[in-house]
Amino acid sequence: DENIELVAIFCIQAILRVFTVLCFFTLLWQTFLLRIGLLSYAFQKFKLVFFVSIVSLVVLLVVRIPRLTREDRLMPINDLLYRCGFALQTAMSIAYYVVYLRAAFRLGRPYFYKAELWTEGGP
Repeated sequence: DENIELVAIFCIQAILRVFTVLCFFTLLWQTFLLRIGLLSYAFQKFKLVFFVSIVSLVVLLVVRIPRLTREDRLMPINDLLYRCGFALQTAMSIAYYVVYLRAAFRLGRPYFYKAELWTEGGP
């Protein structure tokens, strides 16, 4: 059934977005910030990652849910509002992955793992 396939694809997309956030937390796990308990500072340093994650998930939900609730599944493709929303969701996905890749590369720096850099004078 086409309806089940669309729901499955939508759910997989949403679940993968949540897993990406969890993977980012596993990258943060071994940093000095989380080992010492400076979680608020970690959120401050990576607030763009969390903001883009929330906005991207909301845009995904806003674009996909109306398509799932319609009887005619192909009708939204001809709708200008749907096409604009789909373009926005695609642009947000690109921004989402760029922000995540940049944050992952930032976490590779010794700055986040060495206690000396945080205790002597701070960042």
